[in-house]
Amino acid sequence: RGWSSRVLRAMRADTAPVTLTGVVRKRRSLSRLLAFIDLETDDTSTVALVADGWFLLKTIVAGLRVRVTGVWETPCETRGARLALVTDGVTVLEDVRSENAWENASASAAWRARVRETGASADTTVNLMGPDSFAEVPTVAATYPTMCLSWSDFGRCPDPTCLRRHAASSRWETQRQKRAEARRAGTGGCLSGNAHARRTERNELEHENKNVNSEADGEHGAADAAKSKHNLVFAKWLVDTFGVAKLKGGSNDTNRGGVVDIAGGRGLLSFELALTHGVPATLIEPKPLPVLNKKLRKRIKKWRVGRGGSDKDGQVFQDSSDNAPHRCDDKSPDETNPVRVICASFLGMGDGDADDANGENGEKNEKQKSTEKTELQIAIESAAVLVAMHPDQATDFFVTTALALKKPFAVVPCCVFVGLNEHRKLADGTTVATYDQMMDYYQSLHPEIQRERLPFRGRRDVLFKL
Repeated sequence: RGWSSRVLRAMRADTAPVTLTGVVRKRRSLSRLLAFIDLETDDTSTVALVADGWFLLKTIVAGLRVRVTGVWETPCETRGARLALVTDGVTVLEDVRSENAWENASASAAWRARVRETGASADTTVNLMGPDSFAEVPTVAATYPTMCLSWSDFGRCPDPTCLRRHAASSRWETQRQKRAEARRAGTGGCLSGNAHARRTERNELEHENKNVNSEADGEHGAADAAKSKHNLVFAKWLVDTFGVAKLKGGSNDTNRGGVVDIAGGRGLLSFELALTHGVPATLIEPKPLPVLNKKLRKRIKKWRVGRGGSDKDGQVFQDSSDNAPHRCDDKSPDETNPVRVICASFLGMGDGDADDANGENGEKNEKQKSTEKTELQIAIESAAVLVAMHPDQATDFFVTTALALKKPFAVVPCCVFVGLNEHRKLADGTTVATYDQMMDYYQSLHPEIQRERLPFRGRRDVLFKL
């Protein structure tokens, strides 16, 4: 006779096969590889069987009288004794099911009641290894492996014939029961030391820190906005912090190019500044803009009509067929597009100070200046304020360029990129490797760089210089 992998794991050197005869009362298939059977033997004792699902036919269901062969698994704390069936270890002797479904249900309920009554004592055992064997094995009711979740969560079980344990036998079950008792008592269900309590304490601490920042800033709301609203929140913060006049570039200001949004992705920050606050915006992004959604297209049409243009003026931005970038030689957006676009990767530009600050990236800067210097230089040098929301690899170039050109700026850094910026060192010589270290490093570059927290979810600390 063949042996399944489960039987081989359960066998010991002194283990002998056991043959039982009885009626299948319940079958539970956990997966195609594992199945469980409750077998009521001829002496009305219930035994738990376990088998590999591949070898246990689907026709073996409740109501069949069968003969089974297997070996006893070693009992443990989390479950009682189980008989691991051998391959082809089930033989159907008789089908005792009735044609009436109600009679079958009554038979199942009667079996549950017998198991409940038999298992009233935890010492209930049964000898199933033959008259010559003295080994006694606990019945299913005495050591049923599963705790009743209704009893644990609600303090009561509605099933009078429930076979599951109405007691906790492990640390996990005890904690679950105590949490349920705490919830019913109205104390929130937190246990000191467990993961749920630690998460709650961490969330409360973060909420307190957010409230402190909100009180200090004045403009932040009591609750954080969704992560998808970060561009709207950042645009409002820019207007409140810098003022519309400074973002546009006043009449006495030589920097009259508005805001330059570096590595701005889909340009949502630039659109928000241009359409909502009337701030001229230039977007520097290496990827062509995707097709704008319907809501944004309607806002652009409304903006065109407000400027005396037609709502059918051309396409928005470059044609996707040739990816031709919009020029920024003029000082303001044209009549059809509220945001100017430069399709280019930003690798820094400006005087030698910016190149020296990036060290090993100087060669890349020289290559870029030779091909795209005109567009980038006009856009950056004429900008009133440089901004960036989660610019990723461009963060280091952004900060060093803004400082070299003495431009006001605001940036919300995101990723650290340790391998790409090994030149970043703290005052004690430590290489910048974490988010907080990166923020401290950038603040150390200039005494006027400030740091605030924006009210939205995700990376939300903004570094800025007025």
